[in-house]
Amino acid sequence: MVAVVLQFDIRLRGAGVFGNIVQRFLNDVLARNELLTLEPDEFPQLLAIHEHHRLGFDDAYQLAAAEHFGLEFFTIDRHFQGIQSPIKITVLE
Repeated sequence: MVAVVLQFDIRLRGAGVFGNIVQRFLNDVLARNELLTLEPDEFPQLLAIHEHHRLGFDDAYQLAAAEHFGLEFFTIDRHFQGIQSPIKITVLE
């Protein structure tokens, strides 16, 4: 199984063409991938990862979700270098 964790930090400044492009992109991505989320009873592990590794909430959430679902984690984010985890973390160059 291949899982993709997507993170979006998009600020739309109006509905225009950009909004339509983003909507088409999201429709395409979501149609081909499974959206994985954490349930509220898994939040203590999320907070533990956030505090232990000093990661921002979004990074901690991604790692907690990958650990919960047993996924190999690929990222270009150097915040993950040297983090010990029960899953394999690969920081791409």
